[in-house]
Amino acid sequence: MWSDPVEAFDRFFEANWPALPEQTYGSGNFGRWITDENGLPAYEYGMDHTTDPRATYVTSEGGSRNHWHLLGNDRIVATAHNGGYVQLYDWTRGGKLINRWCPRERNYAGGFKFVRIGEEAFNTLWSGLPKRASQRRVFGMGYFEKVTRYRETTLTERIEAPVGDDPVLVSTTRIENQGAGPIDVTVVEFWDVNPHQLTAGFVMTGPQGKRIQQHRSELNNRFLMIPCWEASSGVLRIDFNPADPGSVSNPNEAAAADFHLKTVFLAALDALPNGYGQFAVDQDVFFQEKDADDPTLPGLRGVADGRLFESRSALGGKAILAIRRTAHLDPGRHVAWRYLYGYADAADIAPIAARHRPPSTRARRPVLELVVPQAPWLVRELLWHSYYLQAGSFYSDFFKAHFVDQGSAYGYLQGLSGAHRDFALFILPMVYLRPDLAKEMLRFSMRSQDANTGALPYAHVGHGMVTGAIIHDQSSDLDLFFLWALSEYLGATQDPEFPKEPVAFYPPSAGKSGTVLEHARAAFGHLVNRVGVGPHGLLRCGSGDWNDVLLAFSDRPMTTRQRGESSLNAGLAAVALPALAGAIQTADASFAEELRRFAAGQIRALKTLWTGQWAARGYLGYGDATLGIDHLFLDTQPFGVLGDVWDKGQLQRLFERLDALCVKPQRVGALSLWPPMKGPFLQPGSDTNGGTWAAIDSWLAWAWSKVDPKAAWDFYLTTTLAARAEAYPNVWYGVWSGPDSYNAHYHARPGETFNLNATPMTDFPVMNMNRHSGPLLDAVKLIGIGARDGWIVIDPRVPFDSFVIRLPLIGAAYVPGNHRGYYTPVVAGAFRFAVRCPSATHPSRLDVTVNGSTSRPTIDADGFVRFEATGQPGRKITWEIKSP
Repeated sequence: MWSDPVEAFDRFFEANWPALPEQTYGSGNFGRWITDENGLPAYEYGMDHTTDPRATYVTSEGGSRNHWHLLGNDRIVATAHNGGYVQLYDWTRGGKLINRWCPRERNYAGGFKFVRIGEEAFNTLWSGLPKRASQRRVFGMGYFEKVTRYRETTLTERIEAPVGDDPVLVSTTRIENQGAGPIDVTVVEFWDVNPHQLTAGFVMTGPQGKRIQQHRSELNNRFLMIPCWEASSGVLRIDFNPADPGSVSNPNEAAAADFHLKTVFLAALDALPNGYGQFAVDQDVFFQEKDADDPTLPGLRGVADGRLFESRSALGGKAILAIRRTAHLDPGRHVAWRYLYGYADAADIAPIAARHRPPSTRARRPVLELVVPQAPWLVRELLWHSYYLQAGSFYSDFFKAHFVDQGSAYGYLQGLSGAHRDFALFILPMVYLRPDLAKEMLRFSMRSQDANTGALPYAHVGHGMVTGAIIHDQSSDLDLFFLWALSEYLGATQDPEFPKEPVAFYPPSAGKSGTVLEHARAAFGHLVNRVGVGPHGLLRCGSGDWNDVLLAFSDRPMTTRQRGESSLNAGLAAVALPALAGAIQTADASFAEELRRFAAGQIRALKTLWTGQWAARGYLGYGDATLGIDHLFLDTQPFGVLGDVWDKGQLQRLFERLDALCVKPQRVGALSLWPPMKGPFLQPGSDTNGGTWAAIDSWLAWAWSKVDPKAAWDFYLTTTLAARAEAYPNVWYGVWSGPDSYNAHYHARPGETFNLNATPMTDFPVMNMNRHSGPLLDAVKLIGIGARDGWIVIDPRVPFDSFVIRLPLIGAAYVPGNHRGYYTPVVAGAFRFAVRCPSATHPSRLDVTVNGSTSRPTIDADGFVRFEATGQPGRKITWEIKSP
């Protein structure tokens, strides 16, 4: 079915589809794509990374063989590593690692087991396996599974991020005796407690990077760790108290670091015998100078005896959470144990554990399903992207909202959550995948908006602090991206109450709030009055628009910063502002007219930058000096197309040049700049000086579909992870996740990522959410789903007439002569739809049913079937359009 759109069309309205068939295309050389027991995609990591030279990749500190996968739900993020361990992150009060891996200090993160079978002992890290043992490692949607086989036993471990909002990982261990005689087994559930705060670090390489990491480690000296064992509930925990209570600020105040660490706990979900005491919290006692791979480890042989230390400094992470279980297994028998590992306020731990004690079937995450001809592997990739985008979500105690962070080296090394443009780009597909999360992310942006100026910050650091990240304090595009995301949510959901909802401005101490529409007005006011337009009528570029290193391309960067003008901002205004105007026309007609009028001015000004081949990048701020006359800046081109700025002849010439100069030379994606420029901070073929970017590729495919659906679709397929894994099978960070930017084909390290002094992307080259949101957005937009002037629109832009797409909010299916669709309202109301007629039909001879009843729609001159239907939250509106 997944390879046959006609069969998928017949089963379009069925709640559950059959399991996904395995498609190994795009597996790379590190393992293979499989289908797991839930019928969902998973990656079986099969490489021995310790011996295979293909595992090594370049980082700022030399070579590394460490590869990892994202585990996450709406609140937590964890990384599951090929070495067998798992690291957990907490972002509620600023970014931090809970259990940082640092083996030289005997900090081993956790997520693996110490095992004793008879007199033999080992651990389930890859490095700790006995010589005759084998281990299967699987990265799944929300889980990491290891299956270790040794002699006549099979040990299965699954670390899972449960669907929902609990800040925990569920760890399940099953050990089976497959031999002919009985065995005695001992298994230690092991997790480290080694907090490492990701305070802001703008330069993370060289001596400066080492100083920042040292400072982060030394923050632990400000805390005392106090262990506690709750025998009645089977909870082992470490509380953190301030070493100097008088120096601690109010927990509700913004701070550069978190001085109110949450409790870290390990809870046994299975009942323990009365008086159970086989646990350990003292790292020194458990290891006694031995390392984790030592088979004589004391913790396995009597030291997990329930002793608690009184309190100690958190410096060095000398605490663990370990619970030991033993079992006697006759032949063919097995035993299974379940635990929770996580962080929370101490009072919340008991109810969290209670929710997870009863074993339950795994909830399915919302996903995008797409069945198209000739690319059966694409559905696998989009299911995977659906998971990854949601799994990148955090919760902020300060802003009281969830948000999907950009991630990668920006977040996990530099400690920067941003930028708000990226939040907006994630909201665009999230509207259709998780409208509840999209709405909450919009609130997060509004609560970040300056109470006096209406400005959005570039990024967030620490607990509730905002920053311009030194060189980005005058980013000029953030208002536009926010307004674009807001327009998508309002248009697609038709939510009439959200514009009226009051939301606080930043900082909370200002005591100022406004409705969503007032926040939109504040952003627009900041755009018009603070960013402003230059003498040529285009919005200024400030310290950067989307391109954060834009000023590096100017021969007078300070002049450009103050007076330069941006064609990207103008094009984005042509896209975002009319869309928002159409979405708020009923709520605020005068504001809608302001938006349209300003967008029209930007379109007129942008037309002056047509070079005869493409749009120039902008004005440099002195006279008529222009950037991008003889260099094609790809980032700015799609917005003029999406904003209907160019005529048919200009579009044809533009895409001829884009295809020849940026697309055809590159095996996957498109070059962001041709030819590259020279400069002290500009490495040709890397970063925005000719690298390939997930965000730009996404915009380009969408824009191209308006001109040439076949070329756009072919290009879209080259932007996928599968295409990248085929092109660069030895680059691990392109198989199941990746950075936002890759090096060009002509770079010295083609297909890898950049390594700049400030941002060593190579050191955390995965979990950038642009890499996952872009393909989802394109799937939605190439199918033609969106909103226009109060209508929910389906207008396919693909080179085939049979396909099926299903999302939680909306779905569409086409075969020649027939179309089916559904829409799941998030609010009660009347909804208007404009749907492109299916092929092989005549507009004057159509049968249309809505919710099973015959409808009398309007057929307009452009071939859209227009109809209305009322609906209730969570109850699908369904329709069918076909030839009689």
